[in-house]
Amino acid sequence: MERKKFIRSLVLAVAAFQGLPKNVSAKTQEKPITNQLQNKNLVSIIPPYLKAGNTIGFTAPAGFITMEEMQPALTEIQSWGLNIKCGLTIGTRNFTYSATDEERTNDMQKMLDDENLQAIMCARGGYGLIRIIDQLNFTKFIQKPKWLIGFSDATVLLNH
Repeated sequence: MERKKFIRSLVLAVAAFQGLPKNVSAKTQEKPITNQLQNKNLVSIIPPYLKAGNTIGFTAPAGFITMEEMQPALTEIQSWGLNIKCGLTIGTRNFTYSATDEERTNDMQKMLDDENLQAIMCARGGYGLIRIIDQLNFTKFIQKPKWLIGFSDATVLLNH
């Protein structure tokens, strides 16, 4: 699948969260939902569903991506009434990565800590997030969870 088509599909999936599930009350949607996973000591946290006026942060914690490549997805997301905040790693390049390990760590940390974001989308997969995952601090993210969206290398973040 072409990356542009994949990003558009991913964006459509985010939009679908707005309509899921119909039986959740508005009161429940105001704060994160926590579920104990079956027969395990793990906790699943579901952030509030995205709605018009919310902000999605875009970062590239692995492979590089140009702003030109991002533009169709950004335009589509904005047409849904969502706001966009691009991190410093969008449009930059350091070999096959979007930036140095330190710069990618700092950009992802800012996104995790930003209380004004309701979702973070990793703009490109590839390899590189595994190099920075242990330097990230998830304390603020756990206190105010947000949707994490991505593919390929972002699996490291999603599973962490």
